[in-house]
Amino acid sequence: MLVVVANWGIADGTLLSATRHAQVEWLAAVRRAVIRAGMRRDGRYEPPERVDVVLAGDTFDLLTSTAWTAQARPWQRGPRARAARERVLAGAATRAGRLLAGLRRWARAGMAVPRAGRNGRPAAGTEARVPVGVVLLAGDRDAWLEEAQLVASRHGIRIGVVWADSFRGASVRHGHEFDPFTSGDGESAAARPRDRGPTLAESLAVDLVARFGAMLAARPRDWPVTRPLVAALAGTRPAAVAAAFRRWRMRAAAAPVMVEDRWRTAVDAWWREARRTRPTCGVEYDPVDTIATALAAAGAATIAAPAVPFDPPCGLPDCCPAGDVAAVREILVLGHPPGAGTAGVNGAASASLVCLGRPGAPRSVPATAVFTRHDEHLRHDSLHDEPDAAIVASLGHGSSPAMEAA
Repeated sequence: MLVVVANWGIADGTLLSATRHAQVEWLAAVRRAVIRAGMRRDGRYEPPERVDVVLAGDTFDLLTSTAWTAQARPWQRGPRARAARERVLAGAATRAGRLLAGLRRWARAGMAVPRAGRNGRPAAGTEARVPVGVVLLAGDRDAWLEEAQLVASRHGIRIGVVWADSFRGASVRHGHEFDPFTSGDGESAAARPRDRGPTLAESLAVDLVARFGAMLAARPRDWPVTRPLVAALAGTRPAAVAAAFRRWRMRAAAAPVMVEDRWRTAVDAWWREARRTRPTCGVEYDPVDTIATALAAAGAATIAAPAVPFDPPCGLPDCCPAGDVAAVREILVLGHPPGAGTAGVNGAASASLVCLGRPGAPRSVPATAVFTRHDEHLRHDSLHDEPDAAIVASLGHGSSPAMEAA
C-alpha cells in the first residue's frame, strides 16, 4: 500500500501559522485508510503487508520566514546562511510536531491495526503491527532538507529527492525541476550548490512575500486581518501573485490603508533586488520586468485588473485517467502543483503522470492519494474525497522501494 501527500507547507511560524489539529486528523485518516485497504474483493479482511508513506515535497515552507529579511538568504553558502537555515527548519519542525511524532511512531514500531478474526473480519481488541516506511522528499520550498538527514535517520525517517520502485515502474518526486519558475535552468534547485542565484520563485517568496509579510507583521493591531493575505501570496504560483493580491484587496472591505503603501514599497524593493541577483527562470520573456509591472498594477489605486504574466506549461508526460491503472507500465508521481497546463515529453504514451491539482488552493489538510493492489488490480482512493487534487502512484504488496538520496 502506498500513501502520497505533498505541500503541507508548514512554516516556522514567524509569518504563517500551522494547524496542529489538521496533522492529528490526517494521521487518523491514514490509519483508517489502511484498515479499509485490508478489505479484499471477496469480503475478507487481511491487513496490508506493508505501508509506504511518501511526503512528496514542500512538507515545509522554509522560504516564507522573517529570517530572510536581514542579510542571509537560503541559497547562500557560509555559516550565517547555514545557521539561518537550521533555525528556520527547527522552527518549522516544531510547528509540525504532531505530524512528525506520528510518522516517527509508525517508522519505528509500525502502524497498529486490528488482526483478522476467524470470520475474516477485523477482530476487536486485537492488534497487528504493519511495517511502515516513511520518506520525506525535498521540494522547492524545503530544498535543504538533506541537511537534516542524520537527525531524521535516527527516527527511522529517510530523506531524499526521488522515491522509486523500479520493479513495478513507479517513482515519486516533487517535480519542481519541470517548472520554469522553480528550476530556471532546468536543474533541480536542491541539486545545485549553495551560493547560487535564486530561482524566480525563490526570489518572489523571500524578497517579496517574506519582506512584505514582515512589514505587515510589524503592525500587530492589523496582523489578524493581513496575515491571511501573506498565506495567500505564499501559496500562489509566481505568475499569479499579482492577481492574488488584487483579489484580496477586492474582498477585504476593511483592509488597512497601509497595506497598499507597504505593497508598493515591497514591490519596488523586490524589483531592485531581482535586477541585482538576476533570478533564473526558463521563460521566453523578461520575467522580472513583466511580473513587476503586474505587481505594481495590482496595488494601484484604480484596482484595475493587471495583465497576467504568461504561465508556461510544464514539460511533463501526458496524464492518464485515474482509477484502475494496473495496465500502465510506468507511473510518475509529482507533488509540485502544475502550471497552466502540461506538455508531453517524448510522446510517453506508456507513462502515467498525476500531480497535485488546483495549484494554490487553500486547505488545512493537503490532498492525499492512497493506492492499494489486490492481485493485478490497483485501486486509487483519495483520503479526503478530492480526486481532482490527488497524487497518483502504482505500488503493490511486498515491493522493495528504493530512494535516491538528496
